[in-house]
Amino acid sequence: MTWNVEIVDGVVRVGRMQGEGQGNVLFIPGRGDSLELREEVCRRIAHHAAAVVMVELRGQGGSGRLGRHPDAVHIDDFEQYLRDVETAIQGLDELHLVAHSMGGLLGAHMLGREPDRFISAAISSPMWRFTQPLAVVRPLAAAACAVGLRTSFAAGEGPFDVSTCVEMRTGRTGLTPDGELERFVANSPDLVRGGSTWGWVAAAARSMARLDDVALERFDGPLLVGSCRADRTVSLSAHQRIASRFPRGRVIDLDGGHDPFSSDGAVEWYSAIEGMLKGDPAWSC
Repeated sequence: MTWNVEIVDGVVRVGRMQGEGQGNVLFIPGRGDSLELREEVCRRIAHHAAAVVMVELRGQGGSGRLGRHPDAVHIDDFEQYLRDVETAIQGLDELHLVAHSMGGLLGAHMLGREPDRFISAAISSPMWRFTQPLAVVRPLAAAACAVGLRTSFAAGEGPFDVSTCVEMRTGRTGLTPDGELERFVANSPDLVRGGSTWGWVAAAARSMARLDDVALERFDGPLLVGSCRADRTVSLSAHQRIASRFPRGRVIDLDGGHDPFSSDGAVEWYSAIEGMLKGDPAWSC
């Protein structure tokens, strides 16, 4: 199983992978992800699905470069991400949603706006809030954009660094081996992305705030949220608070860092996704 890649809107890469099971899966990745980096993850999911569709988000991987620095992740409005995903899945209904990090923010918007399109959802480490309050982040990002730093790296962000990325993904300090990431960096160095721009931070904060007005209760399918105990990237308290707005939302505490697919919680999280796709009552909230 591998990707069949098409280009949407002249720049956005969409991967489609035929599977061996039942139902279609929309996989919305996180910041800095690409089809190549997530191919193995989606291949494992495809063993339990008829097909997996992944949208490589605009400005990441091979879907263009929008920041001042080639490694920077930039977007002016997360609504553009949502439009790209919507274009890619036109004609597909009764989808299962699997999303990670930033993709979890986009996925929550989609579940609330179009609840009838989805059967179930599994979201890992959703970026529903930053670790810092929006009341601090929003004016700071707006001020930086106002003085011409919109497409420049935000404070604390920078070019790709493998040790920082491994620590973030696994939750371990030091350069712990991460075979998937190391192979990706070696084989696809031109697809690597680093930190976010001030414009991205401002857009992310607006999207988080908008989520408060989205009718998440309209989605009554099972929703699993994988919240990683060693995650220092997103607000863990927001996972429980926002998951509780879904009628059948359930938070699963996982070991490891921000990325359970490459961390200590991988076995449990893959089992949860498999159970969700099979309708196993143990995972169906």
